[in-house]
Amino acid sequence: MNMSRICGALLLSITLLLAGCTVDDAAQPPLVDESPSLQLYAFDGGDSSESTSTNASDELFYVMMSQGSPINWTSVGVTIQVDSSVPINCQQNDPSADCTYDVDSDNEWGVGEEIIISEGAIDLCSNSCSIDVTIKNTEHEKIIGNINDILVE
Repeated sequence: MNMSRICGALLLSITLLLAGCTVDDAAQPPLVDESPSLQLYAFDGGDSSESTSTNASDELFYVMMSQGSPINWTSVGVTIQVDSSVPINCQQNDPSADCTYDVDSDNEWGVGEEIIISEGAIDLCSNSCSIDVTIKNTEHEKIIGNINDILVE
C-alpha cells in the first residue's frame, strides 16, 4: 500500500471515531436527570378578621398558598418578625408556644389552603403591628416564601 492510502484510511477512521459513528448507542444506558426539579411557590397573606388585644392567643393573620406543589405539614416551618423584632419560630397547633398556626388533617398544605397564625402564650401585637413571615421547607432547608409588612390591627 502506498503512503497516501494509509494516511487516508487513518484519517477516515479517526474522523468516524470523533464523529461518534462507530459508537453503539444501544449499548449506552440513557442519561437520567437526577437534579431536583424547580419548585415555585407563592403565598398571599393578610390581616385576620379578628381584632388584636392586650391578651395572648389573638389571631394575627392568614397565609394562603396560591402556587406550588403540596408540602407535608411535617416539613413546614413558619417564622415571624413583629415590627422588625427578633424572629419567632411558630409551632403547629401549640397554644403554649409564643406563636402558633393551625394545620388541617389532610397531611399536606396545598394551593388554596390557608393557615391562621396566632399569638400563643404571649401577647405579640396589642394594637397594630407590621409582621413579616417566612415559610420554609424544613426537609430541604429552603425558604419557599416570604410575605413582608402584613399590617395587623
